Amino acid sequence: MSINFIKIMFYRILFTKSISCFIIHFMNKKRGPQGLILFAKRSLTPFVWMPLLSFATLGILLLQPGKSASADSPQPPVQNHTSIQKKPVVTELSKTQSTPQVAVQAAAPTPQATAKPAAAVATTSYCRVAAFGDPSPILAESSAVGVTIITDPPAYYVFRGGTTNSNTIAEATRCARQQPALGGQYHGLTARTIKYAYAIKPVDDTICRVDAVRVTLHQAVLLPQADMEGLPAGAASQWQTTAGKLQAHEYEHVVINRTHVQQIYDQLAVFTGPCNNIDSLASGVAEQNIANMNAANQALDTETNHGTR
Repeated sequence: MSINFIKIMFYRILFTKSISCFIIHFMNKKRGPQGLILFAKRSLTPFVWMPLLSFATLGILLLQPGKSASADSPQPPVQNHTSIQKKPVVTELSKTQSTPQVAVQAAAPTPQATAKPAAAVATTSYCRVAAFGDPSPILAESSAVGVTIITDPPAYYVFRGGTTNSNTIAEATRCARQQPALGGQYHGLTARTIKYAYAIKPVDDTICRVDAVRVTLHQAVLLPQADMEGLPAGAASQWQTTAGKLQAHEYEHVVINRTHVQQIYDQLAVFTGPCNNIDSLASGVAEQNIANMNAANQALDTETNHGTR
């Protein structure tokens, strides 16, 4: 029970007692005991106690102090407008990104297509870089005994040809210089990766032999490809001859590589030697064949000027 409630009840009792004492004193003074009896009778009628009750209530309201919030009084709920007024910034950003606003403006007139001279179309050049890299190594340890050779289909870098064969070759040179694999020096390339593995078994106390020889070769070829559409037929025919020579040259490298890889296997499959150094001797045989292969490829490039003659 709060202190304010006690105060209110005290004021109500005090006021009521004061009014009663005043009335009793007045009636006793004026009329004596008969007055008190008469007052009591009349007070039982509504004409008397209703006005008294109204005056008592009015006095209580006038005497009651301003009511303040107490611990027993329920507190009004606090309205939090922050979440209502705050805009979902993240949602708005995502909507802007997914549905960009297009500015409304007067439509520009559509440009009319104009006929271009045939020569201008024919000489428009371009160059596309080929997706080409060194062939991935084939693990000889996991391959079958013998020789495993994989030759990928040729990859092409594409360019726009010229009206003459010399112009087409010049465009091929310009585009070849943009190919990272070619290094800006050649028009074509044959790349290779070679791996070999073997086991060693004893023949007697001092002699061992090479066994379970595995040799793998992975090759890839990069060539130029000219777009000759709309160009003179003579220029296109001459380029086909030039491109055919280059392709034949690169596939001569492919044959050289195959030949020497087979030689590595043939020599290692029958190789014997002292057990204390047969491993180094066998690997020497393989490396010598690889060196011979490189020399044969170099001789081919020198003889044909990298396939240009």
